[in-house]
Amino acid sequence: MKKLALGMTLLASVTLLSACGSSSSSSSNSSKTETIAKKKDSNIKTIQSKSITGNTVGVMKITTTKITQEKVTKSENSKTDAEYNFDGYKTLPKHYYRTTVHYTLKNVGNKKLGLGYSDMSFVDGDGQKYTDSSDTTFGFNDCSYEDLQPNNSESDKFILITTKPISNLKSYSINTGQQNENDDTMLSEGGVINFK
Repeated sequence: MKKLALGMTLLASVTLLSACGSSSSSSSNSSKTETIAKKKDSNIKTIQSKSITGNTVGVMKITTTKITQEKVTKSENSKTDAEYNFDGYKTLPKHYYRTTVHYTLKNVGNKKLGLGYSDMSFVDGDGQKYTDSSDTTFGFNDCSYEDLQPNNSESDKFILITTKPISNLKSYSINTGQQNENDDTMLSEGGVINFK
């Protein structure tokens, strides 16, 4: 009986010690993960951190809330939806730049806005246009493409892919194509929303 009790005590001690060792190992791995995340985030440079509201065009009122730019090492793990949708991704160099323009879009009209029927593109301060059909200055509008009801807002972002950093983002614009409720109903011709 004493041997059984001693054996159980020894087994409990080994189990307890191995759990402690396991916790230490997990903590070490967690620390490594945090270091990698901090290293990755250190590549991100904030270009604009204050909100800027552009002029209203049609039923669209857009406020940019933040612009960041980062140097990206080309790999499958670094891809966003923009890279997956970029036909010219294979031609990018080993290091390229990803600029993210965070914005809030408000429907100021009295009918729903069909975002899937309304094209938008980003233009930097030098007049360079970023569209999803370009092979060199790719712009991806990462939005819901759903209906936006009157007086409602949603937060979206443009992701711009370039081989060099975008140098002029002190002023910029967003071009809106025809703004539609659906395939058949136009709400506005669209136009240029300027940010300074």
